[in-house]
Amino acid sequence: MDNKLKVIRKAKVAGLFEMRNPLLQETEDNELQYKTGVLLVNLGTPDSPTPWGVMKFLRKFLSDPRVVPLPTWLWWLILHAVVLPLRIFRVSRNYQKIWMKEGSPLRVLSEQLAEHLSLDLSKRVGFPVPVFTAMTYGNPSIPNQFSLLEKQKISRLLVLPLFPFYSGTTTGAAFDALVGLLYKKRCVPSLFFIHEYGLEESYLTALGETISEYWAKNNQSERLLFSFHGIPKRNQELGDPYGTHCFLAANALAKKLKIPENFWKIGFQSRFGFNEWLQPFTDQILATWAMEGVKSVDIVSPSFAVDCLETLEELCIQSRSRFIEKGGIELRYIPAMNVRSRHVSALGDILFQYF
Repeated sequence: MDNKLKVIRKAKVAGLFEMRNPLLQETEDNELQYKTGVLLVNLGTPDSPTPWGVMKFLRKFLSDPRVVPLPTWLWWLILHAVVLPLRIFRVSRNYQKIWMKEGSPLRVLSEQLAEHLSLDLSKRVGFPVPVFTAMTYGNPSIPNQFSLLEKQKISRLLVLPLFPFYSGTTTGAAFDALVGLLYKKRCVPSLFFIHEYGLEESYLTALGETISEYWAKNNQSERLLFSFHGIPKRNQELGDPYGTHCFLAANALAKKLKIPENFWKIGFQSRFGFNEWLQPFTDQILATWAMEGVKSVDIVSPSFAVDCLETLEELCIQSRSRFIEKGGIELRYIPAMNVRSRHVSALGDILFQYF
């Protein structure tokens, strides 16, 4: 940035900058700098844990062809005649089990993460860096948050989807929503879209240290399960790198933790519908371990930046109950990194490369 400022100052002296460059701002000490903002994008959540709130969210989420790649007319019929009527009340009850006083955990924790990250980046670069959270589906929406960034005259935008490992169903969908918005804008900012970060050394180190710290306080269980959100197997056959990168990350974490091969496994959770999904499945691994006599398991989900329905309800409640039903005694969920300082610092390292 110092070299850029020197070039700009020389250009001003030479009279090359007769008009104010809209990409630049003047600071209090009259130095010029690009004004950069950050947009964290997460999947989305209902505005309320009621059947109506869940229906609005699921209808928008499941209508995206990135998520369900079926002919539009066919899927519309299935979605409204079968899927929504069967799912909204059950999903609503699940959300009610984990709903916080401030709202949905995913939204609350994502917004807290944005606040901490803004402080981290501002300290690194020496000037304020606004960080906003947006949802691909639901609120706060990408258009709404982008308008707030526009009001702050942001000319460089760093977009970090909070999905450590790229998938067309998550990161790809966030990209679609953002480009669909920018397509309508007369003036668009310089855009840096971060494809994924789950294999970045800073992220893996932070996650490994989080697991080690948990064990230092609570001791290790007999097994460790890395549980990643699943995707349809067909997606991978079409070129989605998600599954491959999940396996790479799990192996890298196992090496960092120095744990033997027979101590850990990788599983995929949250499958939906009748298509074939990535395997092995988290619930089947837990059932097998329990029937083999394993009494205690620690489970961590590296694909979730913050805790949400899939971790707080699916893993902490459903998976624990099924593990005990099959003969296990204790299943402990190691929380997502959320707003832990290691997580904030790791994301700060990744974003700081673009300043």
